Amino acid sequence: MKSLVSSFDVKTLEETCPFHPDTHLIQSKYGNALARGTVQAKSMEAGYAENVMPNTIIVAENVVGGFYAVTNLDSATGGSDAETDEQLRNRILVNNRHVPSETKSGIETAIKNIAGVTDSRLIANNTMQDDSYGNPPKSCHLYVIGGDDTEIATTYFNHLTPVSTTVGKISVEVLDIAKKPVEIKFDRAKTVPIYIDVVLTVDDTQFNADSAPETIKKNILSYLSLLTMGSDVLFSQLFAPAYSVSGVKNVQIKLGTSQDSMSENDISVDQFELPVSSRDLISIEVRS
Repeated sequence: MKSLVSSFDVKTLEETCPFHPDTHLIQSKYGNALARGTVQAKSMEAGYAENVMPNTIIVAENVVGGFYAVTNLDSATGGSDAETDEQLRNRILVNNRHVPSETKSGIETAIKNIAGVTDSRLIANNTMQDDSYGNPPKSCHLYVIGGDDTEIATTYFNHLTPVSTTVGKISVEVLDIAKKPVEIKFDRAKTVPIYIDVVLTVDDTQFNADSAPETIKKNILSYLSLLTMGSDVLFSQLFAPAYSVSGVKNVQIKLGTSQDSMSENDISVDQFELPVSSRDLISIEVRS
């Protein structure tokens, strides 16, 4: 699957701005009037490696006249490697247990069946009071990883009960059976960056310094790509990728959610957060 950025920020000269009327006038450092628009962006390539951190997509590959700057305000999420046979079997089992319907599990299954969606979680507050998350009475709060906003909103609406109130920062208008607009709200899962420091003691006669570090990073990211919302990052699971190449004699690993919080412990995240990493967040030091 290709990764998706929900909030991709584009700044352009005011007179060439294609985002009217949803613009916010600002100025460049040279005093030129600029306009800002926020759009969705999808990666050109598929794979977990396309899930990058916020503010890392900052170079426009094909420069268009009048464009000033671009950046991704959110992490790119939803990118995944080719589905394995085991993952396919598990997905079929889930679909058989929870058929798309108006139930909590049914709505989650319907959303997960959308192309590009890798996970979804729904909080259904069926009480007459605010719940512990701050959701209002008789409301549904959907969290999603990957997928297109409009397709998510449409599928969500088609499986909601008529009296449901939706909650979230993303708002999309869909049409009901009478062709009247209905506002559907939901949220993207918050991403938590995972920094990983690996120190390898190696046998120089067997260790390939040119390719081995990249192979280790790839294998670490393969493990992380299997994590879903609320998954713990298990410290012990990172040793197998580190030992996956020839010539490694000893491995030391630390991980954290920032460079200042590195430790030899598991990392826990909130049930609606997604732990993510990238090659840039994985450091590998090689010692003889």
